Amino acid sequence: MEVWTTAAASPRGTMNLARTVEAAGWDGLAVVD
Repeated sequence: MEVWTTAAASPRGTMNLARTVEAAGWDGLAVVD
């Protein structure tokens, strides 16, 4: 089983957020626009 989190699209913040959620143990990040 994979557990993902979601985030709003942000050109400046998505890369840092992806690193943060990966470090927190999430399996993925779904970005919505």
